[in-house]
Amino acid sequence: MYSKEEIVKIIKNSVDIINVKFIKNDGSVRSMNCRSKVKSHLSNVNNKNSNKKPVIDTQYITVYDMTKNGYRKINVDNIISVKKYGSLYTVQK
Repeated sequence: MYSKEEIVKIIKNSVDIINVKFIKNDGSVRSMNCRSKVKSHLSNVNNKNSNKKPVIDTQYITVYDMTKNGYRKINVDNIISVKKYGSLYTVQK
């Protein structure tokens, strides 16, 4: 069992594909193959809003969904487990 903070570090520091199991907003459980730190699919940064500072939200983690080829946000409070390199990290409730 791992704390929520340790699980967040695992997800944010992972450059390889990981599997995250979490509870969606509608109450269903989802398992997603994803990566963090993906920058190749970002939209144009030279738009008129580019001088705004990004909002840092500690409740959500932004990852890149490898199956649906798009960015997704995961609520940190709803994460059940993370699987990385065959090791399962379960969140302590």
